[in-house]
Amino acid sequence: MIGDFAVAGGASLSGEVDVPGNKHAMVLAIAAAVALGAEVQISNSPESVERDILGTVLESLGGEALCERRSLTVRGTTTATDVPAALAGKVHGALYLLPALLAQHGQAELSGFGGDKLGDFEFGMPRPLGHLLELITEFGASASFASGRFSAQGRLRAARVDIRRWSESVERTVGPRVSSATKFALLLGAACNGTTVIDNPHDKEAAHDLIQLLRDLGATIEQRRNSWLIRGGVKGGSARVDLTPDPAEVMTWQCIAALTRSSIALRVSDSAKLGAALRDEMRVVPRIAIEPEWGDSTLVFGPALASFSGTKIGAESDGISTDVLPMLAVQLFGAETSSEIHDDVWSDRFKYLDALRPMGVRFSRESGGVRIYPSRLASASVPLVAPDTRGVAVTIALALSTPGVHQILGATHLDRGYENFVTRLQRLGAEIEHRESRRAHSPLPALT
Repeated sequence: MIGDFAVAGGASLSGEVDVPGNKHAMVLAIAAAVALGAEVQISNSPESVERDILGTVLESLGGEALCERRSLTVRGTTTATDVPAALAGKVHGALYLLPALLAQHGQAELSGFGGDKLGDFEFGMPRPLGHLLELITEFGASASFASGRFSAQGRLRAARVDIRRWSESVERTVGPRVSSATKFALLLGAACNGTTVIDNPHDKEAAHDLIQLLRDLGATIEQRRNSWLIRGGVKGGSARVDLTPDPAEVMTWQCIAALTRSSIALRVSDSAKLGAALRDEMRVVPRIAIEPEWGDSTLVFGPALASFSGTKIGAESDGISTDVLPMLAVQLFGAETSSEIHDDVWSDRFKYLDALRPMGVRFSRESGGVRIYPSRLASASVPLVAPDTRGVAVTIALALSTPGVHQILGATHLDRGYENFVTRLQRLGAEIEHRESRRAHSPLPALT
């Protein structure tokens, strides 16, 4: 068996990379356009399979999605309420069409959703959904799951919801349910007449882009310390959103630069917004001897400036992103002493480490996380099977750092989460071959 990718490792890379906007924020902008029946122009949109599929879904529902490179125009007025199952099952972003269609039409149908499998949850889903059905009922509608289909219907009303109801802690807003609950509440609150209050929201960068967009579309949103007030009921209108550069992609390139002992300059649209989004991650990188160079529209990463000791790093809902933890974790194989990692969002998100065992990585699972040991890497004699989007990215990064030719499986994950990743690596000098294009859909129609 050969891999989807053949990677020749051991060479240093150099050059510049353009970083697109946050994929999660793009998904929410599309959902906002549908929820309010609005036209939204999205700049810095990543050219990924996720975008292609969501655009195709939107057009099947009677809306429009037109693109030109990283510019995406969404016309969210739709005529249908049933998300096609064959498309919804390919991407996680389809989930956010459930509250959006409910807000526009008073009903919505969804037969599952795709994306990375991050556990075993209710209804046999790869991510939790029961809390979102509960949240919909808080806004006066009904929501249920039967025969493999999620249904929601009813007239929405303003509500007061406490996101901590679905938190893993009574004192903090944390765990696998709080992010999606906050985003659902924002979408529903903006569509409702009256004032919605969201207590103890999950306060992270994707929600910030959504809040600004909803304001531009006419909603009044007041962000207090522990509560957000939304005066909604707006319909139609148009707005433009410039997505924050994707923090997870930025840290993927940081990981590649460090492991391959390379200097990579990232071109970003707004370094100030990016810096705010990465504030917790930037507190960690000095502990692995990384000193990034920030400019107005650039960010340069290089190799570790010195040897470094092991450390303790954890992903938390209100801290380091769970999407970034794998990039930081694999760099710890080069530490002089052992390290500890834990993920308080998705507690079982360590399958990417199992996939790396044939390269000689050393780690052990412990209560609450994983201990990583200094490891000497070597090319594997078998293909490396990456389990998810971030897993395939870090597998490629380690392969690039290790002499030999490596076979890697996981193209569908990579295409869903990154824009032309292999092509951009090749421009930096990487010897990597994508053996078979797995692009699931043709690009969206061009703007006219």
